[in-house]
Amino acid sequence: MTAVIATIILAVLASGVPATAPDSLLPLTEGKTLKIRGLETVPLEVTAPPKFKFFMDSGGEDYGPRGHLEGPGGLDIQLEQPDQFFSLAKQREYLHDANPVTVVLRGEETSDGYLVLYEARRPQSEKQYGSAQYGAIVSRPKLRVTCSIDWLERRSDAELAARLCLSLRATPRPVVDLSRLAPLSPLEKGNEVQMAAFEPIPLAITMPPNFKFDTGPASKRRRPRGIFDGPKGVRLWVERPVEAKWATMAERRALLVEKNASVDFVRAEQTADGYLLIYLQTISSAGESYEVFVSRPALNVTCEVGGIQKLADAERLAAACLSLRAGAGPDRR
Repeated sequence: MTAVIATIILAVLASGVPATAPDSLLPLTEGKTLKIRGLETVPLEVTAPPKFKFFMDSGGEDYGPRGHLEGPGGLDIQLEQPDQFFSLAKQREYLHDANPVTVVLRGEETSDGYLVLYEARRPQSEKQYGSAQYGAIVSRPKLRVTCSIDWLERRSDAELAARLCLSLRATPRPVVDLSRLAPLSPLEKGNEVQMAAFEPIPLAITMPPNFKFDTGPASKRRRPRGIFDGPKGVRLWVERPVEAKWATMAERRALLVEKNASVDFVRAEQTADGYLLIYLQTISSAGESYEVFVSRPALNVTCEVGGIQKLADAERLAAACLSLRAGAGPDRR
């Protein structure tokens, strides 16, 4: 019996597969919480050892924006948003194609993806650079990120990186009961602006102070529009959409989430002649900001504004959009 067991162990070792299935790696639970900001995904956080820090880089020509979790000893765990997510089998195949002598030490399905811990053995001609290097890849498609590190001298560092990557999670946000919010009312105090360029019904709007009005150029793609430039680069647009069909509030919400998974709605209200949405989203180049979209089909216009840092300002500009009404007379600035 002993000889049979020894024969099985020798056969497994010769195949390059671990003789025993190791216990699954668990997410890191002890350490500090780092906020992950700058990726176009839901706001994230991670549990990391005390001396780790997070930063972003632009990625350059070959890569998109990337996040880095940097630790002692040159550890640099990279967070990226790939164009597509591989399956575990495909990732194994890719590693083998890149280096035929790569040994997968761990290949585990997780609740929302997989992790791979591998050893990239060097050919005999490169033994002067060391016999092997370790790496880890953790795929988190629900969070729209991959987390990886390579060129490590110690397997323990690769396992630590994998556990850190497994601790990635969406940042908890306060649950907003949209049904309990008092509906916004049209803005009453401010500067009245007439927009005669909107034909056949000229429009008027009440805007907060410090917003300058201009009429954007019309084109085949865009009809006449009103542009209001405000403080800190905030710009409000009033325009007539080219599309013949008006999206419902549910359709618009689904479209926004499809384009950017980080969208978090803080207001969603049906109005007398349409609806308004206020939502928080993350854009890699600009960080977090509030966005406003107001649909006014009875006036045949939409009203949008983005890049707002405070919810109170977003609500005030949404109220300005609600103040849109039929107007008369020449444009007044």
